[in-house]
Amino acid sequence: MVDKLEKMKAYPDPSNRNFEHLKILTIGGSPVKIANYKYIQSVVNDNVLITNLYGATEGLGHFTGCDYNLPVYAPEVQVPSLGMKVQCFDSKGYPVVGHEGEMVITVPIPTLPIYLWKDKNNKILKKIYLTKYPGFWCQHDVCYVNPHTKGMMLKGRSDDVFIQKGERFGAADIYFAIHDIEEIQDYICVGQKKWNGDSRAVLFVRMRNGYVFTPEFKNKISNKIKSELGEDSVPELILKAKDIPVSNRDYTKPFHSLLFSLRTIILYQFSCSNFQNDHTNFFFLIEGSYIF
Repeated sequence: MVDKLEKMKAYPDPSNRNFEHLKILTIGGSPVKIANYKYIQSVVNDNVLITNLYGATEGLGHFTGCDYNLPVYAPEVQVPSLGMKVQCFDSKGYPVVGHEGEMVITVPIPTLPIYLWKDKNNKILKKIYLTKYPGFWCQHDVCYVNPHTKGMMLKGRSDDVFIQKGERFGAADIYFAIHDIEEIQDYICVGQKKWNGDSRAVLFVRMRNGYVFTPEFKNKISNKIKSELGEDSVPELILKAKDIPVSNRDYTKPFHSLLFSLRTIILYQFSCSNFQNDHTNFFFLIEGSYIF
């Protein structure tokens, strides 16, 4: 929602812009960007604490919290919630600082589920959350712990990672790179596996009213991603889309437009009741399995 309001250049009426009693404002629901902090700060008073809260439906609450006594470094989360031990694990299962990894909860907490509905012998629960790092809860979110501030930055789903030309990056990396391009209204990036086993990233963009998708603008997107992430991270396909499909559930986009499990990529036509914008009727590359 913050992304959407910022793109719309939405600001409250100056005659009704009294935030005198507002003390704290938290952001969450998807990876938070520095631009989100700057936008909100431009609306509210300087003495309002703007912070990033990170949690999950499965955990019935927040994994992280906020502290008035500590500085805020956008877009990092400040501290873990009370009783919570949150760490960043590498692919070998070791805690890391200053390197990208996955968010892992390393001590039991009362709010984590003990079973899932119709999940006999906890088979699904163990497979999804307790197998990758045995004995620890893995939320499958990519994170990075800043060695200087000790704050954690969430970058998106770890099952939403692309490998293109040997380079490993996520959809969230692409979103961070192109977020401030004024001409773009919305966007989503997916992975596609080729017939020969290679894979590539495909970026769909929806233009804002009054702007046209041209070869020159496509180069602008490519150059922006190249400058932020490197040449090998530029999606091999950058395409214009009339609209970006959104789940009927009230999730903010683009990070929760669709939650992908990166397996079989197929060509699918979006025109079904699972989406709010059913008029969206264009060919779109997605995985063979997906969750709304």
